[in-house]
Amino acid sequence: MAENHEPVREITEVFSLLCDLVTELNVAPLNAHPGCWVHKLDKHWIIAVNAHNEELQCDVEGTMGWRIEPYHAAVWFNGWAAGCFNPYNGWIAAGDAANEAELIEVLKEAIGKAKEAKAI
Repeated sequence: MAENHEPVREITEVFSLLCDLVTELNVAPLNAHPGCWVHKLDKHWIIAVNAHNEELQCDVEGTMGWRIEPYHAAVWFNGWAAGCFNPYNGWIAAGDAANEAELIEVLKEAIGKAKEAKAI
Protein backbone atom coordinates (compact mmCIF):
# COMPACT_ATOMS: atom_id res chain seq x y z
CA MET A 1 0.00 0.00 0.00
CA ALA A 2 1.35 3.42 -0.98
CA GLU A 3 2.06 5.87 1.83
CA ASN A 4 0.42 9.26 1.73
CA HIS A 5 3.16 11.81 2.40
CA GLU A 6 2.52 15.49 2.78
CA PRO A 7 5.04 17.62 0.90
CA VAL A 8 7.65 19.18 3.16
CA ARG A 9 7.07 22.90 3.49
CA GLU A 10 10.05 25.06 4.26
CA ILE A 11 9.59 27.72 6.94
CA THR A 12 10.47 31.24 5.79
CA GLU A 13 13.61 32.88 7.10
CA VAL A 14 11.63 35.72 8.69
CA PHE A 15 9.39 33.32 10.65
CA SER A 16 12.36 31.17 11.64
CA LEU A 17 14.15 34.24 13.02
CA LEU A 18 10.97 35.24 14.85
CA CYS A 19 10.95 31.81 16.52
CA ASP A 20 14.62 32.25 17.47
CA LEU A 21 13.82 35.64 19.02
CA VAL A 22 10.91 34.21 21.03
CA THR A 23 13.22 31.46 22.30
CA GLU A 24 16.02 33.89 23.26
CA LEU A 25 13.57 36.20 25.03
CA ASN A 26 12.10 33.19 26.87
CA VAL A 27 8.51 34.27 26.16
CA ALA A 28 7.19 30.97 24.77
CA PRO A 29 4.59 29.64 24.57
CA LEU A 30 3.07 32.66 22.87
CA ASN A 31 -0.48 31.31 23.19
CA ALA A 32 -0.11 31.69 26.97
CA HIS A 33 -0.06 35.48 26.51
CA PRO A 34 -3.44 37.20 26.51
CA GLY A 35 -4.08 38.54 23.03
CA CYS A 36 -1.17 39.12 20.69
CA TRP A 37 2.41 39.04 21.88
CA VAL A 38 4.03 42.35 20.93
CA HIS A 39 7.72 43.28 20.83
CA LYS A 40 9.47 46.48 19.78
CA LEU A 41 12.42 45.35 17.66
CA ASP A 42 14.05 48.78 17.34
CA LYS A 43 13.02 52.43 17.00
CA HIS A 44 11.29 51.71 13.68
CA TRP A 45 10.00 48.10 13.76
CA ILE A 46 7.35 46.51 15.98
CA ILE A 47 6.22 42.90 15.63
CA ALA A 48 3.09 41.19 16.96
CA VAL A 49 2.19 37.51 16.90
CA ASN A 50 -1.27 36.01 17.19
CA ALA A 51 -0.64 32.50 18.53
CA HIS A 52 -4.32 31.89 19.20
CA ASN A 53 -6.90 29.95 17.19
CA GLU A 54 -8.96 33.05 16.41
CA GLU A 55 -8.46 36.36 14.63
CA LEU A 56 -7.48 39.08 17.11
CA GLN A 57 -7.43 42.86 16.96
CA CYS A 58 -3.97 44.09 17.88
CA ASP A 59 -3.91 47.77 18.79
CA VAL A 60 -0.31 48.68 19.50
CA GLU A 61 0.39 52.22 20.69
CA GLY A 62 1.90 54.30 17.92
CA THR A 63 0.62 52.03 15.14
CA MET A 64 -2.44 51.87 12.94
CA GLY A 65 -3.53 48.58 14.61
CA TRP A 66 -4.37 45.36 12.82
CA ARG A 67 -6.70 42.36 12.89
CA ILE A 68 -4.23 39.49 12.81
CA GLU A 69 -5.26 36.07 11.57
CA PRO A 70 -4.62 33.00 13.74
CA TYR A 71 -0.99 31.88 13.82
CA HIS A 72 0.23 34.93 11.88
CA ALA A 73 2.64 37.73 12.68
CA ALA A 74 2.36 41.37 11.68
CA VAL A 75 5.02 44.05 11.54
CA TRP A 76 4.84 47.82 11.56
CA PHE A 77 7.49 50.24 10.37
CA ASN A 78 7.22 53.72 11.90
CA GLY A 79 3.66 52.83 12.89
CA TRP A 80 2.52 51.80 9.41
CA ALA A 81 1.57 48.26 8.43
CA ALA A 82 4.66 46.75 6.82
CA GLY A 83 3.96 43.03 6.60
CA CYS A 84 1.92 40.03 7.62
CA PHE A 85 3.15 36.44 7.47
CA ASN A 86 2.83 32.92 8.79
CA PRO A 87 5.49 30.18 8.77
CA TYR A 88 5.12 29.55 5.04
CA ASN A 89 4.21 32.76 3.25
CA GLY A 90 3.07 36.34 3.55
CA TRP A 91 4.12 39.78 2.47
CA ILE A 92 6.62 42.42 3.59
CA ALA A 93 6.84 46.03 2.42
CA ALA A 94 9.28 46.69 -0.41
CA GLY A 95 10.39 50.25 0.36
CA ASP A 96 13.91 51.60 0.67
CA ALA A 97 13.94 51.33 4.47
CA ALA A 98 11.05 48.95 5.17
CA ASN A 99 11.65 45.69 3.35
CA GLU A 100 12.30 42.00 3.98
CA ALA A 101 16.09 42.31 4.02
CA GLU A 102 15.94 45.10 6.62
CA LEU A 103 13.46 43.17 8.76
CA ILE A 104 15.75 40.13 8.68
CA GLU A 105 18.70 42.28 9.83
CA VAL A 106 16.64 43.86 12.61
CA LEU A 107 15.47 40.43 13.79
CA LYS A 108 19.08 39.18 13.83
CA GLU A 109 20.14 42.24 15.84
CA ALA A 110 17.27 41.71 18.31
CA ILE A 111 18.30 38.06 18.73
CA GLY A 112 21.88 39.16 19.38
CA LYS A 113 20.75 41.68 22.01
CA ALA A 114 18.59 39.03 23.69
CA LYS A 115 21.56 36.63 23.82
CA GLU A 116 23.77 39.35 25.30
CA ALA A 117 21.17 40.14 27.94
CA LYS A 118 20.98 36.46 28.94
CA ALA A 119 24.79 36.30 29.27
CA ILE A 120 24.85 39.09 31.85
